Amino acid sequence: MQEAARSDYSSPYYGGPSGNQLLPVEFGVLQLPYVTPRPDVSTSTRGPLTTTTPPSPTACRASTYRTNLNCPCKMVDQRCAPRFSVCAPTVNGEGTCLCRSGYIALNNTCVTTDFYDQNVNTTLVLLSPVIISSCFLPTNAVIGNIAQSGANGTVTYTLTLTNSLPVNVTTSYVAVESPSGNLLVVTAPPVSVVTNQTYNVTATDASGIVSNVITFLVTFNCTPPKLSFDLGNSFIIDCTRLSVGDVVVTALAVDSVSPTTFSMTLISSTSSLTNNYYSIDPNTGQIFLQNEPHGGIFAEVYGVVATNGVGQTSTPLNLTLTTSATCTP
Repeated sequence: MQEAARSDYSSPYYGGPSGNQLLPVEFGVLQLPYVTPRPDVSTSTRGPLTTTTPPSPTACRASTYRTNLNCPCKMVDQRCAPRFSVCAPTVNGEGTCLCRSGYIALNNTCVTTDFYDQNVNTTLVLLSPVIISSCFLPTNAVIGNIAQSGANGTVTYTLTLTNSLPVNVTTSYVAVESPSGNLLVVTAPPVSVVTNQTYNVTATDASGIVSNVITFLVTFNCTPPKLSFDLGNSFIIDCTRLSVGDVVVTALAVDSVSPTTFSMTLISSTSSLTNNYYSIDPNTGQIFLQNEPHGGIFAEVYGVVATNGVGQTSTPLNLTLTTSATCTP
């Protein structure tokens, strides 16, 4: 009788010699399986704990400790077949095989959330930058920014010059700043050269994920400023209406790289005194009376020039200012 019982005891029906053995009640002893503390199977904030597609019935095994992820199970709080899995309770009192807290289902296995983020959930994508200026700018001027999404931690950029016109130009005039992604002018090309440069850029985040490659073009082409006057370039000055400091006319510069400055030089004068009665504000371009005209009726001719922020000058424009009879005391 006892021999037959031992045979029944070792059969798969009672769990075999795994340690979680059950004896028939008639033996007077009932040995329950060891129950481990129930793990936390709350939903992770980084992703789903299980795959969204339930497995087919043939993928689910009848034995609890052999069942796969998302399959029904009866031995709640016990591990299923995949490592780091658990039979989690459901509302109907049975259970479903899920990944334990801190793990996420991937290819019918359970992996850590960090592994999932770095190898599955993270996609570092770069977008082509918008170049805000294509003219020559001083060193460290920001001409654009490379936008990115999906980075895990600090991003490091790699910029490569791939093409340049003229073709003999091998100097990279642009660099990318990590981790901001700002495009900086590192060396200004000669003002007389129109240069088109093509760059490739990639990025690598803290987890080692490498982004896509983007290509962008920077055109260094700066034209001199175009100069004009807001009220014309020839005036008769009535001293009864003007006082020292009053503005006569304003010089304007368009298509200019800031900061734009203005200068004015006396070219000729019919006055025997040849005084510079007028001056220009270098920042605003306003031309104003700096001395009270006297000595008879005479004309002064000035040459006005605008200079942009990279040293290019406009074509000079002449301004003629003639005193009236009121300026002859």
